[in-house]
Amino acid sequence: MINTILFDLDGTILDTLMDLTNAVNHTLRKFGYKERTAKQVRSFLGNGAKQLILKSLDGDESQLDEVLSYYMPYYEANSECLTKPYEGIEELLKKLKHNYKLGVVSNKHQKAVEKIIEKYFPNIFDVVIGEQQGVPKKPAPDMLFNALKGLNANIENTIFIGDSEVDIQTGKNAGMDVIAVAWGFRDKDELIDHEPNYLIDEVNDILLLLEGIDK
Repeated sequence: MINTILFDLDGTILDTLMDLTNAVNHTLRKFGYKERTAKQVRSFLGNGAKQLILKSLDGDESQLDEVLSYYMPYYEANSECLTKPYEGIEELLKKLKHNYKLGVVSNKHQKAVEKIIEKYFPNIFDVVIGEQQGVPKKPAPDMLFNALKGLNANIENTIFIGDSEVDIQTGKNAGMDVIAVAWGFRDKDELIDHEPNYLIDEVNDILLLLEGIDK
């Protein structure tokens, strides 16, 4: 029986795309690089800020550290301008809170994850895991394992919900079932190609699916 649910953040419970795109383009302008479309930024997401910036720079590492050092505090200061929960997510999480342990596992920096969760989902999540020094990021399973430890939960009774191939692979690496959501930052066909355990189209499908799994 499932008693613990771990969520990815960007593209799963929060639509952060426009704030991320605006922060990336502000940074690129600052350093004289060409701007990126929201569609391009969307495709760059999932592996943390360093990979986001590196891909935005077309792989040019010559100023990567400097550009990243500028981007990180700028995004953190401007991460709540256009960001919003996906429709129905807040109501869903409040319902799930009654019967499940809930956690967030994101490749965003720990401080940024804590800040954004406190604003949009206060008193909902029992553990919040972001990027931390010395802990391999998703798709390595370590962040999921740290969340389980913090929740005193086990793999067999936990499911991970995310929107990308990174999340699917993370679950597989941890030996944990994954629900992939089709409303996030990846196309449905791409998610199918990576073979999640479950694939859903609507937020309310999560409740229906969990009820089916636990029967």
